[in-house]
Amino acid sequence: MNTPLNSTKYRMIDLFCGIGGIRKGFELTKHYKNVLSAEIDRYACITYEHLYNENPLNDVTSQEFKEKVKNTNYDILLAGFPCQSFSIAGEKKGFKDTTRGTLFFHVADIIKNTKPKAFLLENVEGLYRHDKGKTFKIIIDTLVKELNYRIVGVDETNNNLIYNSESFLRKTINFGLPQKRTRTYIVGFSNDVISKNYRLKPLPLKNDKVIFKNLYDLLEKDVSAKYYLSEQYIKTLQKHKAKHKSKGNGFGYKIVNIGENPISNTILATGGSGKERNLVLQEKQEYYGKMFGSKKTPINDKGIRVMTPTEWARLQGFKDYAFIKNGKDIFSFPKNVSETQQYKQLGNSVSIPVIEELAKYIYIVLEENSNMGFNKGEWSELYSFLYLLENPNLVIVDENLKTIESNLFKMVEIILNDNSYKIDDTKIIKISTNGLEQKYDKEYIAKHNRILLDEILSHTKAKGSFKINEIVPLINDLLDGKKPKGSSKVKGDLEANVLDMKFNKIVNLNYNIKSNLGSPATLLNASNHTNFIYEITNIDDNLMNENNSIITGKKLLNRCNLLKNNNAIINFVKVESDTFNYNLKMIDSNLNSILAEILYLSYEQNEKDINNLIGLISNNNDEYNFYKKKIGDFANAVTFGMRAGEKWNGKNEVNGGIILVTKTGEIYLLDLIYFKDIVDKYLIDNIKLDSPSSSRYKMFDIYKENGRYYFKLNLQVRFK
Repeated sequence: MNTPLNSTKYRMIDLFCGIGGIRKGFELTKHYKNVLSAEIDRYACITYEHLYNENPLNDVTSQEFKEKVKNTNYDILLAGFPCQSFSIAGEKKGFKDTTRGTLFFHVADIIKNTKPKAFLLENVEGLYRHDKGKTFKIIIDTLVKELNYRIVGVDETNNNLIYNSESFLRKTINFGLPQKRTRTYIVGFSNDVISKNYRLKPLPLKNDKVIFKNLYDLLEKDVSAKYYLSEQYIKTLQKHKAKHKSKGNGFGYKIVNIGENPISNTILATGGSGKERNLVLQEKQEYYGKMFGSKKTPINDKGIRVMTPTEWARLQGFKDYAFIKNGKDIFSFPKNVSETQQYKQLGNSVSIPVIEELAKYIYIVLEENSNMGFNKGEWSELYSFLYLLENPNLVIVDENLKTIESNLFKMVEIILNDNSYKIDDTKIIKISTNGLEQKYDKEYIAKHNRILLDEILSHTKAKGSFKINEIVPLINDLLDGKKPKGSSKVKGDLEANVLDMKFNKIVNLNYNIKSNLGSPATLLNASNHTNFIYEITNIDDNLMNENNSIITGKKLLNRCNLLKNNNAIINFVKVESDTFNYNLKMIDSNLNSILAEILYLSYEQNEKDINNLIGLISNNNDEYNFYKKKIGDFANAVTFGMRAGEKWNGKNEVNGGIILVTKTGEIYLLDLIYFKDIVDKYLIDNIKLDSPSSSRYKMFDIYKENGRYYFKLNLQVRFK
């Protein structure tokens, strides 16, 4: 579903497109091309076709249209969907239950099934507060947690999504148009496309253009009498305003072109109230007291009129801005679209300059990530994938990497980035999510993989991203321009259908990839879930303050030694996270205490090797074997199934084992099906404790609660 990495033109689809305001904002940047649109309002479709020579008549909610999207090669999804409440009663199993019956459900369904690189969702200002914030929360939770997108302005802390309204609301007046219009903009990027370490900047707050300085710049000088209000209508508006004022409300008509720098209020799709809150004072004495058209009383003598469709078109950036061709404005409505519809369509549209800036932002993010390349770990995953396509017979080894079996398992199909890659003797058959098939010679795969390995080996820096230009065409072709990524539903890096030759049957297996071509992989990432809390006795405030004042490069070791030298007594209290504590007890009821002791000793003894730490807590060989088994079970769990921040059911998600990549590029299998004991031995011999950020997790920072002294340590585990 993606444009090649080195392309400068992204393909987009325009849902709930109205008259194409969002599309036009993107097209103005010259970086995007529209390939599919959808709108069901027949009058909006007439205007859209008039402007773009395309009829967008499609129903986003229909299965027919969703199939059309599946078969469309595109990168960016645009949708100005209406705001609707979600039902949150009863047990829900995801967005399909929670949002069913709403138009957002259909947008989410399309995103889920077609996985665009990025999207822009536009909505009314009130979306953030709608239904006491429940609507917005469901939308963000769905996009991040279920659809696997990074949302601009959303941070994740302890599995909670943190955001505020300022990240999503943008005002038209800050983008060169004199209109008080605030709208909600949600911009998201696929985690398959942007780097994990890439920092998303906030959405632009303004641009430097002054398209119309104020209303005086855009008002027409001479308009028809039909836009002037009748005397009776003025009186009705005055009564209406007085009624609301007596109730303490600020509703009612408003004349907006008063003062030195006048701006309009929000123009609305409903037309009526949008017009009345945007009345214009423009003297036209020849109209005063005259009857005109269907007006039942004469035209008012104060020169009060409504704004014209042309003026509304300027307020949204359609007229005299977005549709300039060869220096001439070409925006117009079709003759068979009434002014009532024109007001509705403009009020229902977007401020094009705002969209234009958001489109530039999206382009920059995508380009920076396409140019950023992969890190060594990501290149290693790609290398493993290509190697297995070429060499599907898995070589099973023991904990010392000595061959045990080479004719037990054969991969017949690999599932990656939701595509299927069937492995034949001489061909690879790629089957995309839309069912399209494409064949590749194995020699084509092998040739590129040899280049890839040479480049990885020649890149001496372990950290940082880099680009391999010779491989870009293969990534664009074979992987649709995406980074290699296993299923988001499981912990593994690679899913495959494998022929088990012992029983001559095909089994579906998930594997982890451990590569020695890059930096050692982390098994358990540091987070607030992995904090262990200890109580300190036999100290006072002076020792606490002395401890906390140590800021040397080896402050953790020095703080630990300070406590030890002052005869402080350390006792483990608890794992801070109830979820992680529950998961540890699923493995063994005393595992939290065992890990706490090992974790503290790792700093006291300045030792990170797991086997050595087990030796420090063991009094004899029996105890050593006992603790080694417990830590081995823990290592197995964090490698193949358990996450610290999610309640674990005790089952492994990875059921095939570990695909090992050596420092020279050979690939072996540590098999979980028939040789689990070997996997356990390998893990315990090849993992160590790591030191996460001491400042972030405030390790060995002593604090006082209810007269007692405590500190925290954080557990992080990685391969050696």
